[in-house]
Amino acid sequence: MNKQPGQPLLNSVHRRGLAGVHFQRQNPLLFIMESRAGVTDKQPKFQQSSSDPVSHLSLSSSEDPLQWPKWKKWPRTMIIISMSLTLAYYSGVYAASIPFVMADYHCSNLVATSGISWFLLGFACGPLVFAPLSEMFGRNPIILVTLLLFIFSNIGSAPAPNVVCHLIFRYIAGFFGAPTVTNAGGSLTDMWPATERSVPWAIFSAASFLTVIIGPIIGDAIVQYLPWQWTYWTSMALGGTVYLAALLFLPETYRPKLLSQKAARHGLVLEQIDLRSRYREGLTRPWIMLFTEPIVWGLTFYMSFVYSVLTLSLVAYPIDYTDIWGWSILKTSLGYSGIAGSMALATIFSPFLGTIHRSYVRKIGSAPEARLPLQIWLSWLLPIGLFWFAWTALLPRNPVVGILAGVPIGIGSLSVFLDVYAYLTDCYGKYSASAMAANGVLLRLFGAGFPLFADSLYRGLGVGWGTSLLGFVALALAPLPWLFYRYRPILRKKSAYHSKLGNDLMAEKPPQVLHTHAGSFPTSLPGGVVQNMDLNEMSEADRALVAEFGYKPVFKRQFGYLSTFSFAVSVGGVFSVATTFIYPLQAGGSASVVWSGLSRVLGLSVSELVSAYPTCGGLYYTVSRLAPKKYVPVVSWVTGWLNVLGQLAGVAGSEWGAAALLLAAVSIGTDFIYFPSVGHTVATMAGMVILSGLANSLSTYWMEKMTRSYVIFHVLVLVSCAIALLAMAQPENGAPKHTAKYVFTNVENQSGWLPMGSDYDATAHIAEEIQNPELKAP
Repeated sequence: MNKQPGQPLLNSVHRRGLAGVHFQRQNPLLFIMESRAGVTDKQPKFQQSSSDPVSHLSLSSSEDPLQWPKWKKWPRTMIIISMSLTLAYYSGVYAASIPFVMADYHCSNLVATSGISWFLLGFACGPLVFAPLSEMFGRNPIILVTLLLFIFSNIGSAPAPNVVCHLIFRYIAGFFGAPTVTNAGGSLTDMWPATERSVPWAIFSAASFLTVIIGPIIGDAIVQYLPWQWTYWTSMALGGTVYLAALLFLPETYRPKLLSQKAARHGLVLEQIDLRSRYREGLTRPWIMLFTEPIVWGLTFYMSFVYSVLTLSLVAYPIDYTDIWGWSILKTSLGYSGIAGSMALATIFSPFLGTIHRSYVRKIGSAPEARLPLQIWLSWLLPIGLFWFAWTALLPRNPVVGILAGVPIGIGSLSVFLDVYAYLTDCYGKYSASAMAANGVLLRLFGAGFPLFADSLYRGLGVGWGTSLLGFVALALAPLPWLFYRYRPILRKKSAYHSKLGNDLMAEKPPQVLHTHAGSFPTSLPGGVVQNMDLNEMSEADRALVAEFGYKPVFKRQFGYLSTFSFAVSVGGVFSVATTFIYPLQAGGSASVVWSGLSRVLGLSVSELVSAYPTCGGLYYTVSRLAPKKYVPVVSWVTGWLNVLGQLAGVAGSEWGAAALLLAAVSIGTDFIYFPSVGHTVATMAGMVILSGLANSLSTYWMEKMTRSYVIFHVLVLVSCAIALLAMAQPENGAPKHTAKYVFTNVENQSGWLPMGSDYDATAHIAEEIQNPELKAP
């Protein structure tokens, strides 16, 4: 089956399942210069292999998170728990800064307190947007992107010029922080089977609510000795530490994503999914479930009230212990110790919950309601604790008595969350993500609304009667777990998605089969999920197909999403921007820097080409496909030589610029005692060239590992520079901030335009190393 010169490799190679293999020409130099740019005139015929290279694909014990040993699960579980802790700390520590926000921004107590509400409102909206994306792209990409954006939101909140900007950035923090927690919770479900999930879930939930309570204690200590903005800087530092741990040590755990990645590594062609319909369904399903599923809206309303009680305690405790007992701000924070200590105690005894669950499974089967019997008794602890605290406020005798009231409040609240979360997960199976999203929306909306009238409630009725009112509501809701357990058949029947789940499991079809040139490949269920497959590393049919185009397999493509993103950051990150934009800054001032960024549309056009022709040879093959046929030899020859010369000039310019920046930093560090000479710059440049050469002589496996570290270094530098600039750009330091008009319109011609060059062909070259390059390279 001879191919005509110039026939797209995209159709004949990539779509036949060889996207996971790196190809190299027999003669690389000839390949750069030849006119056909990637296709030989003489090609061996492909011989169909009689054997099917695929049997059944499945995850091995080292690949399947559910089968990991506990020593491998627990470190990753602790990273996930730290994410929950970071978001809870951000939420809780703000309570201590409310008086200072009022003073600095000259706003009322209601406006300052609404900072809690705006964060929770963003927390309610974020999962609705990002939850469907995790089903398409896996958990880790969503976690890493949203956690990074949450960290950056702190930079906007702390030095905000007015209260409106301050509140907007708190909403942004909640919007991007919530998907981190929801996807992290999903990762726990991926790693721990239902029978072993009690302890990890208990610690995860306790970290969330315990830190909300401990946050004000830490915040009071911070504002006592430091500016209140340090509540944000500490949150940013905590988030950055957790982000680095997740970036380095948290692997993907979403099983469908792991299966699809394994299929891609072995060249399987997966059934494509309609991303638009999947995303639309993911956006609408939580709302449908919230208003039509009795199980969802009933338990969600109950949880929302319990969560609101905890947020109200952030207001009630300071009023009680400051106004009634006259305690200082720092001493008042001890009032939270009852709730915090009881939650910690409940977490320690969480293995007992697993034992009770297993005993009820033996009695009533593996029904979701096996989670409820213990909650039937524990649900009464919350009203008991609320009445206890209310009446000690009405008849104050000893502050310790009121603190002890936090014990039943803490245990009752945490038990509700643990059991209801587990119940919804067990009840809705593959729809549990939507059920949890619906739960999270109402939960945070309640949490956002209650603090707004908390001050009026407790100032008007007093702490005693205000808390008694909450106690009566909790007393009315306490029988709910018993009602759900008693009438479970009726509730299940009226819950459409629970019934649909059972029908789906009964009617589930076997995997579909896509026929490729190498044989029949069992592929995926709708959604691109590969099930029950295994295959050889490389079949003889694949080798023959590679040989058909004059290639031989040399390396496997090693770069994934993270390493590709890291590579992109290294190309267009802090240092690249500094070395590139120094020229327009000198030639035209700030306006030249801003508007020269429009030239990056060239990069978008190259990305589009790479997505269409994700093959080895990059630029040369693209030329052979796009140039008029009779001009292909000339244009390919010119492109090859220009690229070679451009690479030489680019390397020299980059290394020279890096050497100059490094020696400039040394000069600044010595207070300009040392001034770099041309000889020093050239010598440093030569050392960098040697270092770069040694690094690039490594195998692609090690280069991929090394490339991952780029993004860590660049993010640290970016955050450090941002903090330093925002902290030092103050009138008292002689460096006031410029206006927007100056940034966008100021022109200063300080020197001539220096000779330089910039290119956007990096995406074409990196396409040779990336798995699924048509998606990842752009």
